[in-house]
Amino acid sequence: MAEKFFELNEELNKVLQNSYKHNERDLILALSEIREEFLTLTNLTKDVELFISPLILACYGYNVYSITVELFFWIAPFSNFSFEQSFYVNFAFFQFFFRVLTVTYFVSEVHHVSQYILRTIQSCSNSVYTLPIKRIEQTLSIDPIGIKLFGTFLITRRFFISIISFIFTTEIVLLQTTGATFNSRKTK
Repeated sequence: MAEKFFELNEELNKVLQNSYKHNERDLILALSEIREEFLTLTNLTKDVELFISPLILACYGYNVYSITVELFFWIAPFSNFSFEQSFYVNFAFFQFFFRVLTVTYFVSEVHHVSQYILRTIQSCSNSVYTLPIKRIEQTLSIDPIGIKLFGTFLITRRFFISIISFIFTTEIVLLQTTGATFNSRKTK
């Protein structure tokens, strides 16, 4: 889908750059066709979102939990692992980390590329700023295009940073709790 939005942006750029070659009627017709294609892509994105949203949530839940567990075992004060166990913990941590990174990157790419269209529209001249262009801009400004988890929040590249922040916050709490428990058992 990201590629389709990219192609639509390229098509919009061509129409806007060659706008001086068209009369006003042809320009509005070309921009109306682009708007129709944009609405089709937007509706397709929403349909895909309904199907893929539970899968993404399950993926995030499992992978973030696994990252937290593996990271905990990796840096826990009482971990006494053999080489094989240490290798597995490190391998599993990086595997889960790259899963989350990959899912976030590819899902957020739809939002990222759809913003190219908004930048293209904002850079067009006033003579080309017609009703179809204005409608596309309003649609992008009101409801950003992209995959949302159950319609609640948009998955963007910044979302990955939020996940990392959540993991480290959870780790700090776990280590503090485990450290206090470990130290109290040591003193007994």
